[in-house]
Amino acid sequence: MQKSRIFLLISLSLAAAACGQSSADVLLAPSAAPSEGPPPDTDYLQTKTSGYGFTQIQTAHNNPIIALRTIMMVPPLPTDSGTLFFSVGLQPGGQNFDPIDNGVLEAVLSWGPSCAPNSPNAPFTSWWISAQYVNTYGNVAGYTGCHGGDGLFVEVGDPLSIHFSLDGTVWHQSVENLRDGASVGFDLDLLGQAQNYAHFWLNPVSAEPIADGEFASTTVTFANAEPDACSPIQRGRNDFFSNPEPSADGTQCSIDRIVLRAEGVPASTQN
Repeated sequence: MQKSRIFLLISLSLAAAACGQSSADVLLAPSAAPSEGPPPDTDYLQTKTSGYGFTQIQTAHNNPIIALRTIMMVPPLPTDSGTLFFSVGLQPGGQNFDPIDNGVLEAVLSWGPSCAPNSPNAPFTSWWISAQYVNTYGNVAGYTGCHGGDGLFVEVGDPLSIHFSLDGTVWHQSVENLRDGASVGFDLDLLGQAQNYAHFWLNPVSAEPIADGEFASTTVTFANAEPDACSPIQRGRNDFFSNPEPSADGTQCSIDRIVLRAEGVPASTQN
């Protein structure tokens, strides 16, 4: 044992001499720190909670949202014969709110009866989705009630690419099933009404979900730089979202994952 120790010290001394250090420097040199990974997803814990299955982003009054992209994952079929909506949408809260009033542009995945045009005659055979506009507050002709495009039947597990984009005063909505390429859409001129809220909603009207509602690869684009708007202002009590990432110029907000959970329904995914 003593010979081994002497041999180790001689080896360290030779190595240290080659580097211009003493053997004590080598013995006391700290080990390299492990490389740092990404920060843990804890930002969601700082967000105000209210209700269940609803997460929302808000921009400043004079800084509307001009585009949104996300991928909705089709959840398992409910076992109830009521109505369940799973949606992503935009709502006004800024310039030119009137005269149209508070309607919502939304892509709605539906189970059960719906007010949407082109809803299926057999609403409990499958999930179906369409791009819609719903306004139950205003009274301007052409902007009240339920409006929308064609519906699309989808299967459990399908990834649905959803896109909202503003062209002048016209909003374009599109939904594409990334499994098979089938797509539907709907366009509507909102006459310059600014959309300042983006919401993600799991809405059990009269049927309960049996699993989480998930969105992936979400990007919200603002008219002007506003990095602080990248943090949701509200989430459901059991909802989760990965740490939001504002773009370098502050005009986009990216969130890798958003998970919505209904009251009393066990989580089917991990945070």
